[in-house]
Amino acid sequence: MKTILLKLRTLLSKDSLPHGELQFPIRYKLLLITSVVLLVSMSGIIFLASYFFRKDSEVRVKENNIKINEILSLKVKSDLHSIKQDVHITASAILRNPNSANAIAKELFEEDQNFLLIGAYDVSLNPKFETLNDEFLQKYDYQKSEVKELLRNIQPKLKKSFGGTTVIWNASPRFR
Repeated sequence: MKTILLKLRTLLSKDSLPHGELQFPIRYKLLLITSVVLLVSMSGIIFLASYFFRKDSEVRVKENNIKINEILSLKVKSDLHSIKQDVHITASAILRNPNSANAIAKELFEEDQNFLLIGAYDVSLNPKFETLNDEFLQKYDYQKSEVKELLRNIQPKLKKSFGGTTVIWNASPRFR
């Protein structure tokens, strides 16, 4: 290290000192000190800025996720409320006039083609009325027997609704 500094001194100074003593002029020492201070301070500023930027970004991402979740939950809530109203109105109309059950159910199926079945059941899950969306079955190549089998499989879940609980169950994983 001393040899490197000696070579550097000989390059930078006009006269050499005897006995290999190393002496830098004050301007070089000040330049070195200033450079080290600037290097340390700039590195510190870059580190702090990066740290706080990363923390701020994480907080913003979490806030955005919360806002998106709130919006989605409101959308799902309104959709479920709308579906509940549609089904309740349709079921009430069918129960009041059982002779027109198929016509009323077809109106619901035309309005929202994602409904597969509408029905009303007694406590032992015997149907008071039950209407399937034939267009849905044909469009996705399902058989009525597949739907009936699904209803038999989910009977324990459906029985909870007789206790006044609203039961929402996604049947799509059971289908192709």
